[in-house]
Amino acid sequence: MKIASFNVNGITARLPNLLRWLAETRPDVACLQELKVPHDRFPRWATLAKLPLRIACWLMSPNQRSTRLSHEALVGVKCR
Repeated sequence: MKIASFNVNGITARLPNLLRWLAETRPDVACLQELKVPHDRFPRWATLAKLPLRIACWLMSPNQRSTRLSHEALVGVKCR
């Protein structure tokens, strides 16, 4: 299993970078940090929906917004 992490640093402006990184690294699980956008304003959900990855967890706090993407459901993953 390949697990990879990517510091997005603002998904609105860097979605193309994320998509390129996902295509190049092809992780089974991708951990994304510093999305810097609320869930309801996440850009182009349809773009990510076309990928063979599922959103497993969405974490939000004042200082960090991150998510986990995976090919399969991540059983036992707790979001805090």
